[in-house]
Amino acid sequence: MVFGKSLVIAGLTVAAVEASVLQQSARAPAACTYVIPEIPGGFSQRRFADFSGNTPSDSAATVLGTYNIGISQYGPLGTPVPHDFVASNVAFGNGYLGLKVNAYTSGSVHSAEIVTNDVFKYASVRTVLKSTAVQGIVEGNFFYLDVASGSQEIDFEILTTTLFNSNNPLVPPGIWATNHNNTGSEANTFDTIPFTFDPTADYHEYRIDWFGTTTNYYIDGTRVAQHTDPSTTPTVEGHWIWNAWSSGDPNWSMGPPTADGTYQIRSIDLYTGYTSTC
Repeated sequence: MVFGKSLVIAGLTVAAVEASVLQQSARAPAACTYVIPEIPGGFSQRRFADFSGNTPSDSAATVLGTYNIGISQYGPLGTPVPHDFVASNVAFGNGYLGLKVNAYTSGSVHSAEIVTNDVFKYASVRTVLKSTAVQGIVEGNFFYLDVASGSQEIDFEILTTTLFNSNNPLVPPGIWATNHNNTGSEANTFDTIPFTFDPTADYHEYRIDWFGTTTNYYIDGTRVAQHTDPSTTPTVEGHWIWNAWSSGDPNWSMGPPTADGTYQIRSIDLYTGYTSTC
Protein backbone atom coordinates (compact mmCIF):
# COMPACT_ATOMS: atom_id res chain seq x y z
CA MET A 1 0.00 0.00 0.00
CA VAL A 2 1.38 3.40 -0.87
CA PHE A 3 -0.35 6.18 1.05
CA GLY A 4 2.60 8.54 1.12
CA LYS A 5 3.19 7.82 4.82
CA SER A 6 1.59 11.12 5.65
CA LEU A 7 -1.78 12.19 6.92
CA VAL A 8 -3.21 12.63 5.16
CA ILE A 9 -24.27 -0.45 -1.57
CA ALA A 10 -25.25 -2.10 -4.71
CA GLY A 11 -28.10 0.39 -4.35
CA LEU A 12 -29.05 -0.72 -0.82
CA THR A 13 -31.39 1.68 0.87
CA VAL A 14 -30.95 2.70 4.47
CA ALA A 15 -34.04 0.73 5.39
CA ALA A 16 -32.79 -2.40 3.68
CA VAL A 17 -29.42 -2.18 5.39
CA GLU A 18 -31.01 -1.79 8.77
CA ALA A 19 -33.38 -4.66 8.13
CA SER A 20 -30.92 -7.17 6.73
CA VAL A 21 -27.58 -6.23 8.27
CA LEU A 22 -28.18 -4.40 11.52
CA GLN A 23 -30.10 -5.20 14.67
CA GLN A 24 -31.03 -2.08 16.58
CA SER A 25 -32.57 -2.09 20.05
CA ALA A 26 -34.34 0.81 21.67
CA ARG A 27 -33.31 -0.63 25.03
CA ALA A 28 -29.59 -0.73 24.21
CA PRO A 29 -27.25 1.98 25.52
CA ALA A 30 -26.18 4.68 23.06
CA ALA A 31 -22.85 2.94 22.43
CA CYS A 32 -24.79 -0.09 21.17
CA THR A 33 -27.14 1.68 18.76
CA TYR A 34 -25.85 -0.51 15.92
CA VAL A 35 -25.30 -4.19 16.71
CA ILE A 36 -23.82 -6.11 13.80
CA PRO A 37 -23.85 -9.91 13.47
CA GLU A 38 -20.44 -11.55 14.01
CA ILE A 39 -19.13 -8.54 15.95
CA PRO A 40 -19.31 -8.67 19.77
CA GLY A 41 -20.53 -5.39 21.21
CA GLY A 42 -21.78 -2.56 19.02
CA PHE A 43 -21.28 0.88 17.49
CA SER A 44 -22.70 4.27 18.44
CA GLN A 45 -22.24 6.15 15.15
CA ARG A 46 -23.09 5.59 11.51
CA ARG A 47 -22.56 7.66 8.38
CA PHE A 48 -24.04 6.46 5.12
CA ALA A 49 -22.84 8.24 2.00
CA ASP A 50 -25.06 7.32 -0.94
CA PHE A 51 -23.78 8.70 -4.25
CA SER A 52 -26.32 6.92 -6.47
CA GLY A 53 -28.27 10.16 -6.96
CA ASN A 54 -25.31 12.42 -7.67
CA THR A 55 -24.43 13.84 -11.08
CA PRO A 56 -21.32 15.47 -12.61
CA SER A 57 -22.66 18.92 -11.75
CA ASP A 58 -22.39 18.22 -8.01
CA SER A 59 -19.35 19.41 -6.06
CA ALA A 60 -17.43 16.43 -4.71
CA ALA A 61 -15.80 18.52 -2.00
CA THR A 62 -19.13 19.89 -0.79
CA VAL A 63 -20.93 16.55 -0.75
CA LEU A 64 -18.04 14.67 0.87
CA GLY A 65 -17.74 17.39 3.49
CA THR A 66 -21.23 16.60 4.74
CA TYR A 67 -19.89 13.14 5.66
CA ASN A 68 -16.70 14.51 7.22
CA ILE A 69 -14.60 13.16 4.35
CA GLY A 70 -11.93 15.25 2.64
CA ILE A 71 -10.08 15.17 -0.69
CA SER A 72 -6.30 14.65 -0.64
CA GLN A 73 -3.83 16.77 -2.57
CA TYR A 74 -0.14 15.91 -2.11
CA GLY A 75 2.88 14.31 -3.74
CA PRO A 76 4.72 13.43 -5.86
CA LEU A 77 5.87 10.19 -4.22
CA GLY A 78 6.62 6.59 -5.12
CA THR A 79 8.95 4.79 -7.49
CA PRO A 80 9.87 3.99 -10.20
CA VAL A 81 7.28 6.46 -11.55
CA PRO A 82 6.14 9.16 -9.11
CA HIS A 83 2.44 9.78 -8.54
CA ASP A 84 0.54 12.61 -6.94
CA PHE A 85 -2.99 12.99 -5.62
CA VAL A 86 -4.89 15.86 -7.22
CA ALA A 87 -8.26 17.18 -6.06
CA SER A 88 -9.63 17.54 -9.59
CA ASN A 89 -9.41 13.77 -10.08
CA VAL A 90 -12.16 13.27 -7.48
CA ALA A 91 -15.48 14.00 -9.20
CA PHE A 92 -19.00 12.68 -9.57
CA GLY A 93 -20.23 10.72 -12.53
CA ASN A 94 -23.86 9.73 -12.95
CA GLY A 95 -24.62 7.80 -9.76
CA TYR A 96 -21.09 7.38 -8.44
CA LEU A 97 -18.08 9.15 -6.96
CA GLY A 98 -15.13 8.70 -9.30
CA LEU A 99 -11.48 8.46 -8.29
CA LYS A 100 -9.56 8.91 -11.54
CA VAL A 101 -6.01 7.98 -12.51
CA ASN A 102 -4.84 9.74 -15.65
CA ALA A 103 -3.01 8.10 -18.51
CA TYR A 104 0.70 8.54 -17.94
CA THR A 105 2.70 10.66 -20.36
CA SER A 106 5.50 12.19 -18.28
CA GLY A 107 6.21 13.54 -14.82
CA SER A 108 3.80 12.19 -12.21
CA VAL A 109 0.84 9.85 -12.58
CA HIS A 110 -2.09 12.03 -11.51
CA SER A 111 -4.14 10.00 -9.03
CA ALA A 112 -7.04 10.45 -6.59
CA GLU A 113 -7.73 9.95 -2.89
CA ILE A 114 -10.37 10.70 -0.25
CA VAL A 115 -9.94 10.33 3.52
CA THR A 116 -12.03 10.65 6.66
CA ASN A 117 -11.24 13.88 8.48
CA ASP A 118 -11.77 12.17 11.82
CA VAL A 119 -9.84 9.28 13.37
CA PHE A 120 -11.25 6.22 15.11
CA LYS A 121 -10.29 2.84 16.52
CA TYR A 122 -12.37 -0.13 15.31
CA ALA A 123 -14.98 0.13 12.59
CA SER A 124 -17.23 -1.66 10.14
CA VAL A 125 -16.83 -0.17 6.67
CA ARG A 126 -18.80 -1.26 3.60
CA THR A 127 -17.90 0.27 0.24
CA VAL A 128 -19.94 -0.48 -2.86
CA LEU A 129 -17.69 0.02 -5.86
CA LYS A 130 -16.92 -0.90 -9.43
CA SER A 131 -13.33 -1.29 -10.60
CA THR A 132 -11.84 0.21 -13.71
CA ALA A 133 -10.88 -2.09 -16.57
CA VAL A 134 -7.79 0.03 -17.25
CA GLN A 135 -4.68 -1.90 -16.25
CA GLY A 136 -1.83 -0.60 -14.11
CA ILE A 137 -3.92 0.89 -11.27
CA VAL A 138 -4.20 0.12 -7.55
CA GLU A 139 -7.64 0.68 -5.99
CA GLY A 140 -7.42 0.98 -2.21
CA ASN A 141 -10.01 0.89 0.58
CA PHE A 142 -8.19 0.89 3.91
CA PHE A 143 -7.47 2.04 7.46
CA TYR A 144 -4.16 3.84 7.97
CA LEU A 145 -1.97 5.74 10.37
CA ASP A 146 1.80 6.12 10.12
CA VAL A 147 3.54 5.89 13.50
CA ALA A 148 7.18 5.65 14.59
CA SER A 149 6.95 1.90 15.26
CA GLY A 150 5.52 1.11 11.84
CA SER A 151 2.38 1.67 9.81
CA GLN A 152 -0.97 0.81 11.34
CA GLU A 153 -2.85 -0.44 8.32
CA ILE A 154 -5.69 -2.68 7.14
CA ASP A 155 -6.15 -2.96 3.37
CA PHE A 156 -8.55 -4.20 0.75
CA GLU A 157 -6.69 -3.59 -2.54
CA ILE A 158 -7.52 -4.39 -6.14
CA LEU A 159 -4.68 -4.43 -8.69
CA THR A 160 -6.30 -3.97 -12.07
CA THR A 161 -3.53 -5.69 -14.05
CA THR A 162 -3.83 -8.94 -12.07
CA LEU A 163 -7.57 -9.31 -11.56
CA PHE A 164 -7.67 -12.84 -13.00
CA ASN A 165 -4.17 -13.67 -14.28
CA SER A 166 -0.59 -12.82 -13.41
CA ASN A 167 2.80 -13.48 -14.92
CA ASN A 168 4.53 -12.41 -11.71
CA PRO A 169 4.68 -15.00 -8.88
CA LEU A 170 5.05 -12.14 -6.39
CA VAL A 171 1.67 -10.74 -7.40
CA PRO A 172 -0.92 -13.52 -7.61
CA PRO A 173 -4.30 -12.68 -9.14
CA GLY A 174 -7.28 -11.61 -7.04
CA ILE A 175 -8.06 -9.01 -4.40
CA TRP A 176 -5.57 -8.44 -1.57
CA ALA A 177 -6.69 -8.46 2.08
CA THR A 178 -3.73 -7.30 4.18
CA ASN A 179 -2.99 -6.43 7.80
CA HIS A 180 0.36 -4.69 8.12
CA ASN A 181 2.76 -5.42 10.96
CA ASN A 182 2.44 -2.72 13.62
CA THR A 183 6.03 -3.09 14.93
CA GLY A 184 7.89 -2.08 11.77
CA SER A 185 8.50 -5.66 10.66
CA GLU A 186 7.76 -6.74 7.11
CA ALA A 187 5.88 -9.80 8.39
CA ASN A 188 2.39 -8.82 7.28
CA THR A 189 -0.69 -11.02 7.33
CA PHE A 190 -2.39 -11.26 3.95
CA ASP A 191 -4.66 -13.30 1.73
CA THR A 192 -5.15 -13.02 -2.01
CA ILE A 193 -8.73 -13.96 -2.82
CA PRO A 194 -9.53 -15.01 -6.41
CA PHE A 195 -12.41 -13.14 -8.00
CA THR A 196 -15.50 -15.22 -8.77
CA PHE A 197 -16.95 -12.34 -10.81
CA ASP A 198 -15.71 -9.51 -13.00
CA PRO A 199 -15.24 -6.52 -10.65
CA THR A 200 -15.22 -4.15 -13.63
CA ALA A 201 -18.67 -5.23 -14.84
CA ASP A 202 -20.86 -4.18 -11.92
CA TYR A 203 -20.92 -2.85 -8.37
CA HIS A 204 -20.07 -5.09 -5.41
CA GLU A 205 -19.87 -4.52 -1.66
CA TYR A 206 -16.41 -4.78 -0.08
CA ARG A 207 -16.62 -4.79 3.71
CA ILE A 208 -14.03 -4.72 6.48
CA ASP A 209 -14.96 -5.34 10.13
CA TRP A 210 -12.22 -4.47 12.62
CA PHE A 211 -12.66 -5.09 16.35
CA GLY A 212 -10.25 -6.19 19.08
CA THR A 213 -7.50 -8.21 17.40
CA THR A 214 -9.81 -9.44 14.64
CA THR A 215 -10.18 -8.19 11.09
CA ASN A 216 -12.85 -9.80 8.92
CA TYR A 217 -13.04 -9.18 5.17
CA TYR A 218 -16.28 -9.68 3.20
CA ILE A 219 -17.35 -9.46 -0.42
CA ASP A 220 -21.09 -9.17 -1.05
CA GLY A 221 -21.80 -10.35 2.50
CA THR A 222 -19.61 -13.47 2.39
CA ARG A 223 -16.52 -13.56 4.58
CA VAL A 224 -13.46 -14.21 2.42
CA ALA A 225 -10.64 -13.69 4.96
CA GLN A 226 -10.05 -13.36 8.70
CA HIS A 227 -6.88 -12.09 10.39
CA THR A 228 -6.38 -12.36 14.16
CA ASP A 229 -2.64 -11.80 14.75
CA PRO A 230 -2.17 -9.00 17.34
CA SER A 231 1.14 -8.00 15.71
CA THR A 232 -0.68 -7.13 12.48
CA THR A 233 -3.75 -5.51 14.03
CA PRO A 234 -3.81 -1.72 14.45
CA THR A 235 -3.57 -0.53 18.05
CA VAL A 236 -4.31 3.18 17.54
CA GLU A 237 -6.91 5.49 16.05
CA GLY A 238 -6.48 6.40 12.40
CA HIS A 239 -8.19 7.44 9.19
CA TRP A 240 -10.14 5.48 6.58
CA ILE A 241 -8.92 6.12 3.05
CA TRP A 242 -10.04 5.30 -0.48
CA ASN A 243 -7.63 5.90 -3.34
CA ALA A 244 -6.58 5.01 -6.88
CA TRP A 245 -2.99 5.40 -8.07
CA SER A 246 -0.08 3.89 -9.98
CA SER A 247 3.68 3.95 -9.60
CA GLY A 248 4.67 1.63 -12.44
CA ASP A 249 6.09 -0.88 -9.92
CA PRO A 250 6.37 -4.25 -11.74
CA ASN A 251 5.91 -6.03 -8.40
CA TRP A 252 2.75 -4.19 -7.37
CA SER A 253 0.75 -1.63 -9.35
CA MET A 254 2.38 -2.45 -12.70
CA GLY A 255 1.57 0.05 -15.43
CA PRO A 256 1.57 3.03 -15.39
CA PRO A 257 -1.77 3.20 -17.21
CA THR A 258 -1.93 4.20 -20.86
CA ALA A 259 -5.55 5.40 -20.59
CA ASP A 260 -7.60 7.20 -17.95
CA GLY A 261 -9.17 4.83 -15.42
CA THR A 262 -11.87 5.61 -12.86
CA TYR A 263 -12.59 3.70 -9.64
CA GLN A 264 -16.35 4.18 -9.09
CA ILE A 265 -17.80 4.33 -5.57
CA ARG A 266 -21.59 4.12 -5.30
CA SER A 267 -21.81 4.24 -1.51
CA ILE A 268 -19.88 4.15 1.75
CA ASP A 269 -21.44 2.83 4.96
CA LEU A 270 -19.22 3.50 7.98
CA TYR A 271 -19.83 2.44 11.60
CA THR A 272 -17.63 3.79 14.41
CA GLY A 273 -17.78 4.44 18.15
CA TYR A 274 -17.17 0.81 19.10
CA THR A 275 -17.71 -0.81 22.48
CA SER A 276 -17.04 -4.50 23.13
CA THR A 277 -19.96 -4.96 25.53
CA CYS A 278 -23.65 -4.21 25.06
